[in-house]
Amino acid sequence: MKFHYRAENYKPSVIFLLSFLFANVLIGQPLMDQKGYDKNGGGKYLFPIKPNRQNFLSGNMGELRPGHFHAGLDIKTEGMIGMPVYATADGYIYRVRVSPRGYGKALYLQHDDGTKSLYGHLEKFDEAIEAYALERHYQLEKNEIDVYPPKNKFKFNKGDIIAYGGNTGSSAGPHLHFEIRQPNDAVLNPLKFDFDEIRDNIAPVASRVALVTRGENSRLNGTFGRIELPLYRSGRVYRNNTTIKAHGTIGVEFQGVDRANMTSNTYGISKVVMEVNGRELYRHEIDLIPFEVTRMIHLFANYKVWQEKNRRFQRCYKVDGNRLPFYEDSPSNGFFVVPDSGLYQLNIHLYDTYENHSIITLQIEGAPLKTVPAYPAAKHDNKTTIENLYSFAGDAPTSAFYLKGQSIEKEADYQYNGQYHFLWDLRLGLPDSVENGSQMIKTNFVSTFMPYASTTFFHKDYIINVPKGAISDTLYLTLNKEDNIYHFGSEGIPLFRSVDLTLTPDQEFQDRSYKIYRLNSRNRPSFVGGEWHGNSINFSTRSFGKFLLLQDERKPSLRVLRRDSNKIVCRIDDGLSGIKDYRASIDGEWLLMLYDYRRNLIWSKRKNPNVPLKGSFRLEITDNAGNVRIYNSQL
Repeated sequence: MKFHYRAENYKPSVIFLLSFLFANVLIGQPLMDQKGYDKNGGGKYLFPIKPNRQNFLSGNMGELRPGHFHAGLDIKTEGMIGMPVYATADGYIYRVRVSPRGYGKALYLQHDDGTKSLYGHLEKFDEAIEAYALERHYQLEKNEIDVYPPKNKFKFNKGDIIAYGGNTGSSAGPHLHFEIRQPNDAVLNPLKFDFDEIRDNIAPVASRVALVTRGENSRLNGTFGRIELPLYRSGRVYRNNTTIKAHGTIGVEFQGVDRANMTSNTYGISKVVMEVNGRELYRHEIDLIPFEVTRMIHLFANYKVWQEKNRRFQRCYKVDGNRLPFYEDSPSNGFFVVPDSGLYQLNIHLYDTYENHSIITLQIEGAPLKTVPAYPAAKHDNKTTIENLYSFAGDAPTSAFYLKGQSIEKEADYQYNGQYHFLWDLRLGLPDSVENGSQMIKTNFVSTFMPYASTTFFHKDYIINVPKGAISDTLYLTLNKEDNIYHFGSEGIPLFRSVDLTLTPDQEFQDRSYKIYRLNSRNRPSFVGGEWHGNSINFSTRSFGKFLLLQDERKPSLRVLRRDSNKIVCRIDDGLSGIKDYRASIDGEWLLMLYDYRRNLIWSKRKNPNVPLKGSFRLEITDNAGNVRIYNSQL
C-alpha cells in the first residue's frame, strides 16, 4: 500500500471538519461567480509551496510575456531544487508531460469540482508517477513525452506531496509554475482565492504614458502619430505637468508594473480604470485567460513599440479584432473624441489583485485641427503605415501619388520641424510610388488582405497566402528585396496564425540544401525551414520581417563530458540551424537521454538503475538542416 506524505502545517481538526460540514448543510456549497472564484473567500485551495508560511512570487497572472500573457503564478522556492510541491485540492493526475522546453517536467491535476491545476518546472515527480513516466519514455522510445494516465490511477488528497520543485524547461531559475484552470482550461487568477502566503500592500508603479492619434483628422500638439511622456511620482499619483493639445479621436497607453512586499520582482497590473473629467470611459481586468486568445497580447499591448523599443505599453483602448475577455464591464472601447476647445483631466487608476491603487493623471486641452505644431510632437517613423494611413515626411509642400500610372496631387497635412507631413488613406488605393520634390519614394505595397477571409496573392517571384484569422485588421502588405534579403511586411504587425509564403529565388540559391532563416533586430538568423518544390521553396511564419536563404552544411558539435557504466553526459550544439533531434542506444536498445537546451547538455537515464550501461553505445544528433553527427563508443 502506498502512503502520501502531506503538508505538515495542513492538519484540519475534527472540530473544524464538523463545523465545515454543518455550515454546508445550512448554506449549501460556497457561492461561486461565473468564472469560478469563491465569493466567500479562501480555503478552497492549498498553497502548493510552503503552505501556511509567507512566500514570494517571481511572476503573477497576466504579466506581459513575449507572445502570451503569463498564466498563473511563478512561486519562489528559495533558489532551491527539491522543495516539496503539494496538491492544492483533492483529485487525480490526468496528464504527465516531460519536455526540455515550456513547463519542463509538469503535472496536471483534475479536481472533483471540475477545476484543474498545473505544476510546472518540476525536478522530480511523486515516486509512483516518476516510475510511470520512465516506463512510458521507454515504451514510446521518446525523450519527450506527453501522456494521459488512466483516470484515478494517481489519486491525491489536498496537501499530499505530488512532486518536488525544480528548474526544468524554459525556466530562468528554480521555482514552481502553478495554475488553477476552469474545466475548459481557461486560466484563473490564483491570488483571487485569498492565499495568505502572499502579502502585498504596495501599489502599482507607472513610468511613462503615451497618447496616440486615431484617424486622418486627429492631432496631438498639431501633429499626427504618438507622443510618449515620462511620469513623475508624488505619493501614489503619477503625473506629467505638460498639457497636451489634442483634436479628434485619441487613445492612451501607459507603461507600468506592480510590486509586492519584501521582493525586487515586478509583476503585471491586473485592473485598469480610465476616467475623463471624473466619468469612467474604459476598464479592463485580467482575471481569466483562455489559451486560444493569449497571443492577442499583441493587441492588448502596443506590439510595434514592444518590438522596436522593448517597452511594454498597455493600451487603455480596445482595437479591432481583440477577442480578449478583459473588457466585459467597460463602458466603451476606450477611444475618446476631443473637440476644438475645453480642458480635460485624464485619470488612469491602476490596481493589483489586492486592490492596492495608484493613479496616472494627465491634462488635455481641446484644439482646432490646424493648430500650429508644438513640442512635444507626435513621432512616427518616416514612410510607415498607421491603421489605414500611409504617412511620410518630405521637403516639398505637395506630393504626387502614383496609382497604376495615374498621378494624384496632394498638399501636406501639416508642417513641422522644417518638413512637410503627408497622410494618404490607403482605402483610396495603394500607391506604388510617391514623388516629393526631387525625391521619388517607392512604397513597396503589393496587396490588401482582409482579416475575415483567406487571401492569396500571386507574383512570378513569390506567392503569399494569408489565412482567415491570421490578422486582426486590414493589412496593406509591403514586400521588397535587397541584397537577397526579402522584407515581408513590417515587424510591427502581429500575426495570429501562420502565413504561407513561396519564393522562387535566384538560380544561385536554388540548391535544396538552402533553407529559410529569419533575421532578428540584430540581424542574427534563426531557422525557419521550408520545403522545396521544383525551383521554389515554401515556408510558414508567425512573424513578418526579414528573411533570407542560408546553407548549413556543418554537422552538430558533440563533446563527451562523462562516459561510464552509471551515466553518459554530453554537450551538444549547432551554431546555425539548431538541434532538431537526437537518439541514443546501447547494443541497439533505445536509451533515454534528457536535454537541457539552456546548457546544451544531454544525459542518460537508465530504465533500471541496477543495470549498468554496458555494450556498444551509439548517439545520433540531427540538426534542423538535416546534418547528422554520429558518435560510437564501447562501454
